[in-house]
Amino acid sequence: MYESLTRQAAVDLGKLHRRKAREEQRCFIIEGERLIGEALAAGARIASVIVTHERVERFAPLLAGMEAAGVPVLLANAPQFGKISDTRQPQGIAAVAELPEPDVERTLRMAPDGMPLPVLWQITDPGNMGTIIRTTDWFGGGGLLYSSGSVDPWNPKTVRASMGSLFRVQLGEVSSAAEIQTLAHRSGREVAAVVVGDGTPLHDYRPGGRELLLFGNEAHGLPQEVLDLATHRIHIPGGGVESLNLAVAYGIVLHALGKKESRVRSGE
Repeated sequence: MYESLTRQAAVDLGKLHRRKAREEQRCFIIEGERLIGEALAAGARIASVIVTHERVERFAPLLAGMEAAGVPVLLANAPQFGKISDTRQPQGIAAVAELPEPDVERTLRMAPDGMPLPVLWQITDPGNMGTIIRTTDWFGGGGLLYSSGSVDPWNPKTVRASMGSLFRVQLGEVSSAAEIQTLAHRSGREVAAVVVGDGTPLHDYRPGGRELLLFGNEAHGLPQEVLDLATHRIHIPGGGVESLNLAVAYGIVLHALGKKESRVRSGE
């Protein structure tokens, strides 16, 4: 029979809602059967699984697989699970996973040829971050860079919004404009920036296939020191409203550049 989760352990796991606790404990929470399955399939390191008494039978195959793999399964009552959960309607199962280390060099290696490598500058909305990670995965991007000061990719809302893509897209954290410039020079990439109302219209931009593609903060865009790195500035033509949601703009740009770069490679 599975061991019971202690009251103190439930309190400690509940602290993982906060970034500081995740960094101190080097782990984060994955909620729900689907996300746990995605994490396992991608090779995430699961430290333990917590399930409510009422859902043991419902998740029996998953729990049996965890136990066979040597992952402890802990039983929680409803109040204990409420401390761990970050959702309005919990499924009654969660996993504690080891926090991956962001790795800039690996992110560069994982970026496929013929696709820009996106760089997010101080993105603060966890839903946007998760959707952007999922969009990167959809278009076949293996990596994504983000700056210091951005929302934590392992924020519970980001984990949910990524819908499992977080476990497949390699992430790297950059600390400054100078580091971006160094990466561009070392990897032989140009720097392009997506901006509002200025620069080359997206449909006229001719990609080189190896850009570091900058996206700025939802409210403030890119600071001048970062914008000055860009040899190209791109905007999405429109004007029905002041600006697009960042995650929407990100998807439009990746779709457009991916199509253009495939034509460049084929000689069209």
